[in-house]
Amino acid sequence: MNTEERYNTSQLNKQTRQTYHRQSGFYQQSEISTLTDKAYSTTNRDPFDSTDKWCLHCNCSHPRTPKFWNRNKANRDGLSSQCKITRILYNATNRDQIRENCAIYHATHRKQRAIYNAVHRNRTAKYMKNYRTTNPKSIAKHKAKYAITHADQIATRSANRRALKLALPNTLTNLQWHRALTYWNHHCAYCNKPLSLGQKMARDHYIPLTQGGGTTADNIIPACHSHKNALIQGCNNKKYNSNPSIWIVAAFGKRKAKQIIAQIESYFNWVKEQDAINANR
Repeated sequence: MNTEERYNTSQLNKQTRQTYHRQSGFYQQSEISTLTDKAYSTTNRDPFDSTDKWCLHCNCSHPRTPKFWNRNKANRDGLSSQCKITRILYNATNRDQIRENCAIYHATHRKQRAIYNAVHRNRTAKYMKNYRTTNPKSIAKHKAKYAITHADQIATRSANRRALKLALPNTLTNLQWHRALTYWNHHCAYCNKPLSLGQKMARDHYIPLTQGGGTTADNIIPACHSHKNALIQGCNNKKYNSNPSIWIVAAFGKRKAKQIIAQIESYFNWVKEQDAINANR
């Protein structure tokens, strides 16, 4: 690329950046109304102007304020070499690569992160408290999205917390729950039926929490659960905190109850064997 082509490309990049600056609303309307277009133009501007700082990445000048620049103690002026708008565009166009790099870093620097968090615990807590105070809408939006994409993890933590409050074992993991669903083929462990409309698969405590049963892999089985206003109640609703042996006989009869109890006990024995194998690895 010769000098003329490089100059034309630079001018095109400047026009593109300036258009994005205005369309994105990065410059407030009040500022635009008080400053002329010439003030934000890159032509006839001194890169070493004491009031502005020149961005070498987008070939634009911006006021030396935190609105346009991040701090960087390594530089002489204490500001980053690229403006915030350049960073926003880079993050938008390289989102997948950034996420992959972050995942690799977190996986390979666990000890360093643990040491940093231990040393700067108070500083981190202060920052998070201030962030929660100043960004309630952003946090609420993130929580709503997380509740949809991580419903299984939330349900597992909730079940463990209920057992924790009663000082009972609470070691169930999300992996163990999915193992249970696979074992029962996503069917209810009691009625052996798939989910119908308006139902969900609940983590049923075979021995209820009120009777000393914990939230562990050898006490949790999948059971159909209906909403409160549903006409047909699921097995988890009907059983509630009843004794499992008595309820199964009352709900399915003595002959079928023996088969159901035998299948559940066989599953619990299989779980113990699998956990023992995994512990010895």
